[in-house]
Amino acid sequence: MRVLLSGIFLLISVQSVFAEGRWSSYSLYERWDSDVGPAHGALALSYDTSLESGSWLSIDYNTETLRLTLSQIDVGRHLRLGMGITGEAFFANVLNDHYLNGINDRSRSIWASYVLATTWLDHQLAKWVSMRALIGLRRWFHSRANETALDLTLPADSWVLEPEIQLTYWRLSGLDWHQKHRVFPRLKGVAMGLILGLRWQSDPHAWGAIDADVFEEVDLRNRPGIIQFVVRQWLKAGVSAGDFFRVEVQQEAAWQQNEDDLYRRQIGGMNPFGISLPGAPWAYFQSGDFMAGQLTTRLRVGQKVEMGPLASLVALRDPDRAGDDAFGFLAGLGWIVDVRIGHWQIDLRGGHSPSLSARHPNQKAWSALMSVGYGR
Repeated sequence: MRVLLSGIFLLISVQSVFAEGRWSSYSLYERWDSDVGPAHGALALSYDTSLESGSWLSIDYNTETLRLTLSQIDVGRHLRLGMGITGEAFFANVLNDHYLNGINDRSRSIWASYVLATTWLDHQLAKWVSMRALIGLRRWFHSRANETALDLTLPADSWVLEPEIQLTYWRLSGLDWHQKHRVFPRLKGVAMGLILGLRWQSDPHAWGAIDADVFEEVDLRNRPGIIQFVVRQWLKAGVSAGDFFRVEVQQEAAWQQNEDDLYRRQIGGMNPFGISLPGAPWAYFQSGDFMAGQLTTRLRVGQKVEMGPLASLVALRDPDRAGDDAFGFLAGLGWIVDVRIGHWQIDLRGGHSPSLSARHPNQKAWSALMSVGYGR
């Protein structure tokens, strides 16, 4: 809760500093019922400004991540160049939590950090269709957390080359996509995308709890290859039914090969940083192969408030982190409240996952989230 209160103070105090350009900030806090699932928060500040050349400069700070981006540089007809650098300290992919059989096993937690440099070229293929060719170079750094077992093998501090091709169809409307304090945009229209990528890792090796003489349950799933492949597909859509009712659908699926937990998708919680599963702790699951969907029905109370139920369904490979190929199915039910008062944004979310509590009875499997944002 201190993160949330500190964020509200930051929203007010920095306005004069960022008088030029477009700026926004938010604070977010999410917690669960469980004693073994710690609460998490986020504190973010963003600044975007248009340069004389027509390109955009963006500076984004989020909790432990700092990102500097220069985008929309005109290099030819229908061609835009972009570049950026990102640094994240300690909490990459939330590997400081390691849920195993419903317990957060601190002996398997690690600190993961990186520096990532990227450059990309955007090409407008048609009115609503674009293609991005991107290449990134990432340097990983790893260390033991406070309670990490001394016999746990750390991932390699390696270089990773990350080229991608991204195809996007975009017909979502509204200003939400330029207002970063609205962490849960109201979807109006439809957008979908396909991402094809590979990763070349300079020094892959097996890591985690791999010593059978020390660990009762050996980690069989973190054995990255030199070459890793990823295919990811996503969809976002929203439609109004009259003046007082709206429906939103979000869906995502992915397949990876030779990956490890450094690159698997976070699943769990109701925050905007991973796959939503109400009732599950933040990043409770890590999966490379999954299919997920979420349906939200919203009742409008004027233009300021929307509220209603949501339902999430996720199918993912190896849900118990046992290193097997079996898929598990999990569902979550929740309720959202979305309030907009001038430049302020307030989001309240709560939910329960009956399938998680059935799979791991020590988890009561309810969660609650609050976010407060301000932007101009």
